[in-house]
Amino acid sequence: MPRYLFIILCIAIVLLILLLVTIVALYAIIPAIVRSTIDKAQLGFNSVQIDQIQDRSFRLRAELVMTNTGSIPATIVPPLVIQVDDVGKVTNNDPIEITGNSAGSVASMNCQFEIDDLDAFTRFTRELVFNSNVSWHLTAQATIRPISGSFLSYSNITLDKHIPLQAFDGLKNVSIGTISLERSNATHVIIDTSITIENPSLFSIELG
Repeated sequence: MPRYLFIILCIAIVLLILLLVTIVALYAIIPAIVRSTIDKAQLGFNSVQIDQIQDRSFRLRAELVMTNTGSIPATIVPPLVIQVDDVGKVTNNDPIEITGNSAGSVASMNCQFEIDDLDAFTRFTRELVFNSNVSWHLTAQATIRPISGSFLSYSNITLDKHIPLQAFDGLKNVSIGTISLERSNATHVIIDTSITIENPSLFSIELG
């Protein structure tokens, strides 16, 4: 075989090997790493605010914390539909950035919570008010884009997390600050008082 043909053949073999390695990395190795990273990641909340309460929905504003996410930055691509136990679901329409550093990542969520099961929601509300802790079981099929915005996205990445949350614990610490009868008259007793209720949880609820 002429030398130049041998060189061309070697170059072709090397390029073919590089192509195969790239394909395996993009479609087998990296997706496996992404799934492993999501499996190992720990989720929590710094705060959860509930407002705009309606018959079968409410607004959920939360600060999500993600730790143990490895060293590779990534983006959870919207929309992300998260099922919360058997109570209902939220749809996050904003990208969630995973920074890929040891400090973890913080993401703000502003989503509509759609209630699927009113009985389950009633049980959850009772536990939230009277228990010291509750647990949210979050499940979703996420689309993850690692490294940068120009990289491939990997869909159907399973997110399955149990997140313990500090609840209201019956709102046991209640104190009365002042009591005033100054606005009372001969026919009516009007009591003005200030009451402080300590909230031990990370939840806040706007009722009005």
